[in-house]
Amino acid sequence: MMDKEYMTLGPDTNHCYVIAEMYITDHSGFEKDFPGLFKSMALKKLQEYGGQFIVQNTHPMNLKGRKLESVMNVLQFDSVEKALAAYASPEMKQFDKLAKKYVKIRRYILNGSPLLL
Repeated sequence: MMDKEYMTLGPDTNHCYVIAEMYITDHSGFEKDFPGLFKSMALKKLQEYGGQFIVQNTHPMNLKGRKLESVMNVLQFDSVEKALAAYASPEMKQFDKLAKKYVKIRRYILNGSPLLL
């Protein structure tokens, strides 16, 4: 479980960002079946909790380090609590269970606002 103290550090906790990385394990199934699965199960639930897609990228460009062979998305939520509630919902748990057929998923929460210099 995540450390609540760690999650609240930062200059502005009004927003949080979820970085979702999906490593594709079944390319043909992903292209054929995954979009419908995502739209019917995950998209509505994420939006219900206020999740807004900031970036959707099926071909991330590698700048440094290990080459990514993943789909990357960035979502914005109004709070860490809303993001956690969305991903803890029964619908998202079911989506994750079914998505395992096509992808391996990693998600990260970044708390706070963009750095202003």
